[in-house]
Amino acid sequence: MNRKQSLRQTLILFCLFQFSFFIFSANAQVTIGADKAPETFSALEVVSTTGGLRLPQLTTDQRNALSVSGKDLAKGLTIYNTTTNCTDTWNGTVWVSDCSGGNSNLTIVTQPRKFNWKETVGEGTLLGVGTDAATISVTATGIAPLTYQWYEVTANTNAAPAPITGETAATFTPDLSALGMRRYYCQVTDANSNSVNSDIAEVAVGCGTKTVAGGWSTFMCYNLGATDQSIEAQKTYSSPVFSYPNTRDNNSVVYGDLYQWGRITDGHEKRNSTITTTLSDNNDATVPDGISGSFIKVSLHPYNWVDVAMVATADLNWRNPKNSTYDPCPVGWRVPAQGEWSDIFRGGSTSGASSAAVANTWTWHDAANGTAGYEIKPDGETTTLFLPAAGYRAYNTAELHNVGSGGHYWIGSFNNVYSYHLAFSNSLVYPADISCRANGLSVRCIAEL
Repeated sequence: MNRKQSLRQTLILFCLFQFSFFIFSANAQVTIGADKAPETFSALEVVSTTGGLRLPQLTTDQRNALSVSGKDLAKGLTIYNTTTNCTDTWNGTVWVSDCSGGNSNLTIVTQPRKFNWKETVGEGTLLGVGTDAATISVTATGIAPLTYQWYEVTANTNAAPAPITGETAATFTPDLSALGMRRYYCQVTDANSNSVNSDIAEVAVGCGTKTVAGGWSTFMCYNLGATDQSIEAQKTYSSPVFSYPNTRDNNSVVYGDLYQWGRITDGHEKRNSTITTTLSDNNDATVPDGISGSFIKVSLHPYNWVDVAMVATADLNWRNPKNSTYDPCPVGWRVPAQGEWSDIFRGGSTSGASSAAVANTWTWHDAANGTAGYEIKPDGETTTLFLPAAGYRAYNTAELHNVGSGGHYWIGSFNNVYSYHLAFSNSLVYPADISCRANGLSVRCIAEL
């Protein structure tokens, strides 16, 4: 190349450089990509209609390896984070990310278990699906640092959820000190103050079931008179094969006692109690001393254990609210009302196939696997209430019927001279059946409101 050619190329490059890089020296301002002075408010302007400005590309690990901590001169340092696909800027304390799309980069990867249950009050294990610890937790990804705050959803739907003081970790130990069901969720917040809420986790303590409206009804874990009181013990108890008439004292360990409606606990409820045909004629609907403790067998309408003149008085024995003089349930418990049984099935007085339940799943536990009865499961998997097929004691013979094949549970509501009860077979449920009051049926107590 001769000197003339070299000079020509130098002039060309100089012209190109002048066209694409204009320096306004008075204020040390620069424009790249156009032959124009920068605006007065700009130190650097890049002008292009065919491309953009590309920042340094670093992963989160590479970004964190930069020596910026404690260096004020590093404030404003900006990179493009290829791990999060966000623009990160060092503010002198933390990296602050700007992600288009709001909180789209903040994601809860693992939600808390939706339903969790513990059979008894106190510290210990929650028998939720796939867990053996009394905790619920979340895992999340987003712009670090992530912060956590657990909230309790109150029963008052008009009240704002209440943050739980001190519960600011990804794992949360719920309150197991009281019967009933409580609801919680976790709010996760990233470094840019974007927040996302987890699914709600239900935590139930004590035996019971969900209601049609999504609430919780707390029942005792066993029938009155049963001595095997945990659900698993009841389910696995070996049931004998029954024939008619059933042996009067068989399986009371799990099936419990059989009460005549409105009577106190005086021994008459035992499956092998003595029998009398003498009706009670006390004007306060109690049983005279001479026949107290005996199952009263009757043969005439209205098939009640009290004299017909005393029926109106006896109507008050198991009414709702609790009549503490007669209700056989212990303090804090009472005989359920009709709506409280139906509320855990389909609501109202609707009967039907057990498979049609809407509040919970009703699964028949066959006697071949232990004790016959219904496992009631709020989440379709966890048995939180077990109703044994305890049978009943007939008003006219005092013999047992349907033991191992049917359940009959008293209700504290009455219909004329009869009373309501929950009845079921291995396929059907009747939450508002009626029975004469001299029949001996099971009692499953519900917690007082």
